[in-house]
Amino acid sequence: MSSEMKLIMESWNSYINEIAPAPQPDPTVHDFIQAMAKYKGKNLKKILGISGKVLAAIAGGALIGAVAAPALATTVAGGIGAAATTAIAAGAGKEISEEMAGQIISKFAEKAPSMAKWMMIKVGRGIPDDQREPIDAYFDLDDELQAVITGGTGNSPLFKKFADELYKHHAQKLTAMDDPSDLNKPLKDFIAGTANEYLKKWLNRGDLGTEFKGTKINK
Repeated sequence: MSSEMKLIMESWNSYINEIAPAPQPDPTVHDFIQAMAKYKGKNLKKILGISGKVLAAIAGGALIGAVAAPALATTVAGGIGAAATTAIAAGAGKEISEEMAGQIISKFAEKAPSMAKWMMIKVGRGIPDDQREPIDAYFDLDDELQAVITGGTGNSPLFKKFADELYKHHAQKLTAMDDPSDLNKPLKDFIAGTANEYLKKWLNRGDLGTEFKGTKINK
């Protein structure tokens, strides 16, 4: 290769490296819970029975901070809300103590069936694609895909079976997120794809009924 061509190639490679998007890390369990607090805060607050301050702390990333670098220990006299209020009043700001983080994670796992049920209600109603938040993809089908399997009615046997299986799957997997150490684990260790991906996988394997086994949906 001539020196001139070598310079051209080096320049081109440098250009490609500059414009190529950096690979995005896989979301973690913490990212999922934080997104729930950020985008579905009203529901998470009600289901977990936490205070607005705790919700804000979770949305701000305080859970992972408590595990990675525990904040000042807090004596827990009441529920999660009371503990967080004590910590914040004591000057902990948005931090959550390691003990408190453990309580929140335990509560999250305990209430997993309720969260999964709420998610499935959303699946049944369908969230218009242009109104979805990033986290909605885990429990809501794309509009076009949902229209295909419901036939436009929302009451097809295939759609009902899918919604039921997704509820059972998510309830089980969310329940398994029960330890602060899980926060750093990849979300795919528990929820390994979006609702669209689960539908296609289960159809292909026949998990939604042998009559649908091998069905391909190119959407």
